[in-house]
Parts: sequence; C-alpha cells; structure tokens
Amino acid sequence: MYKKNGQVIFSASDLVHFMECEHLSILDRWSLDEPLERVKDSAEAELVQTRGFEHEHDYLRKAQGLAASYIDIKTVGESQDAQMEATTAAMNEGVDLIYQAAFLQAPMVGYADFLKKVDKPSKLGSYSYE
Repeated sequence: MYKKNGQVIFSASDLVHFMECEHLSILDRWSLDEPLERVKDSAEAELVQTRGFEHEHDYLRKAQGLAASYIDIKTVGESQDAQMEATTAAMNEGVDLIYQAAFLQAPMVGYADFLKKVDKPSKLGSYSYE
C-alpha cells in the first residue's frame, strides 16, 4: 500500500493482509501517514523467501532458453511509470517472455513474475499473454 498523487494504491499483498486480519489492514493504512516500526522477519521467513527467489530464478533461466525474445522489466528503469510503460511496449511488440511485468489500474497495482506469449488472438493481435 502506498500513496500516488494523494490516492491510496493497493497491491495483492494488501488484499492478503485484509483477508488474514482486518486490523492488519488498518495498521498498514495508518502507517502510510505515520510510519510504524516493522518487525524483522524470522529466520524461517527469510529462508522461505530465499528459496522462493532461487526457484523463480531457476525457472527464469529455463524459460529464457525457450523464448525467442525476452525482457526483464526491472532493468528498464527504477520508476514504476517507466516499468509500466515498458510492460505495455513489450506486450505491443509481442515479446515472447516478459519478466516482472508491472500494471496499474488505480486503485490497484500488480506485478506478474512472468508473462508468456501464446497463440490466442487478443486486442494485441494474433497473440495474447498468460
């Protein structure tokens, strides 16, 4: 959760927090205006996160080997706007594999680890993405 031009923008993580505990969502929202001290992740949580990143990078290397064209959206710029523009441009160009795609339709923001081009017509042309 963050503010952009005065509007609160929500992510998938914010929805998960709300489903787990409405009070957590209230604290997250409150923290936008008055930042709260965060608890450090446990060793177990850090291990799970590390293993998740390792699995994602292994999958990325395999997928890159199968794709004729590829882009890592995180490398096009640090700003969210630049990443969203790069995602849209890559989709319009028909890039086969898009890693870390960024989307915003206020009040929601979303990130896709992988977008894979498939042979299914869409507004983009003779292809779409899964």
